[in-house]
Amino acid sequence: MISKPAAIRGAILLLLVAVPLAYLATMARTVVFGDPTEYTFVANILGIAHPPGYAFYTLLGKLFQSIVPVGEIPWRMHLLAATTATAAALFVFGTVRDSARLLFAARSPEDAAARRFDWGVVAGVFAALTVALGADFWQHAIHANPHIITAAFLSANLFFLTRWAASGADRARWLYAFALTAGLGIAHHPLTVMSFPAYAVFILVVRPGIWREWRTLLGMVAFALLGLSVWLYFPIRSPMAPAFGPSTMNTLNGFLDHVLARGLSESLP
Repeated sequence: MISKPAAIRGAILLLLVAVPLAYLATMARTVVFGDPTEYTFVANILGIAHPPGYAFYTLLGKLFQSIVPVGEIPWRMHLLAATTATAAALFVFGTVRDSARLLFAARSPEDAAARRFDWGVVAGVFAALTVALGADFWQHAIHANPHIITAAFLSANLFFLTRWAASGADRARWLYAFALTAGLGIAHHPLTVMSFPAYAVFILVVRPGIWREWRTLLGMVAFALLGLSVWLYFPIRSPMAPAFGPSTMNTLNGFLDHVLARGLSESLP
């Protein structure tokens, strides 16, 4: 009989091998014209991309371009997409596995011992592969783009919340991790805030009295602000007149115009 920890390790190993191999076999090898070229160039020169600016992606892309020792610059950015997509798939696996623990928890030690296999692991693997190898997700995993980063943040948010709930909702560290990725996600793309009402409902259902736990709430706020601090890149870099990007993001209106894509609203019906 395979132990549950061994099954989990085996599942993670399977995903760490199968998913990256699928992406590497189909990944772009050189420049992809259009937005991927912009993202690669902006990260290389530490510029500011088109709205909402993608500060986190720019900084992460620059780091990836600097530390990956092989391949040309465009290929390294494509590799970043594949790496991020793999991480997102692992978060999906963890979310489904922990959700299974919540929904089908053993009622007694005898019941737990009678279960010879953790079917949550099987469900998690199928869910992760379904997402990772889905057509739309896959195409975003093989070339430079910030949208796969958005998907990774959203999947990370769900993972940390379900892990918090599955651990008995008494381990604040998972809520702090959620707050950090939620803050980073907003700084990456403000539209991720649309998921927040659902997050709030989930937290209150799992732990109704959390609104009285001020230490936990303040910790969450602190970690969220830490994630949002990535936005400081804009007012710091913008007045330096980067070769690509606006030079007015050190003003409130200039910052909001770009981050909220106010100018694009004029082209909407």
